[in-house]
Amino acid sequence: MRLSETKVDLFSTGSIRAFELGAGDIAALQRFYDANPEYHWIVGGQAPTSDAAWQDFHAVLPPGWPFKRKWLVGFVDSTDLLIGVADVVSDLFAEGIWWRATNAPNASGSHLAMLKFESVTASRWESESTRCG
Repeated sequence: MRLSETKVDLFSTGSIRAFELGAGDIAALQRFYDANPEYHWIVGGQAPTSDAAWQDFHAVLPPGWPFKRKWLVGFVDSTDLLIGVADVVSDLFAEGIWWRATNAPNASGSHLAMLKFESVTASRWESESTRCG
């Protein structure tokens, strides 16, 4: 479940790093989903499909839903192993409203990374929007 290339960190906490996933990471994301199907069972009532990562990466919001940006954030451990992912939408319906769904099984440190992720404010990321995409 290693990723395709070196990434620019959005943030790190302890040995966990977070960064934006790219199209080259779809295979690693699918392997992560296959190894950790619990999220898909809870949310969709079934195991992840063979193209779940591709579907998530290319997913679009319903027509008429205003937003600024949608992307996937990956979380890796000190060995660059993918241990969690967050689907993020900024400025959903109104400026400053962020939505996220996280998939982080009981990997060591992943919950701490999720808490850190939640503490990163939209204004900080907006000020760094050129770096984040």
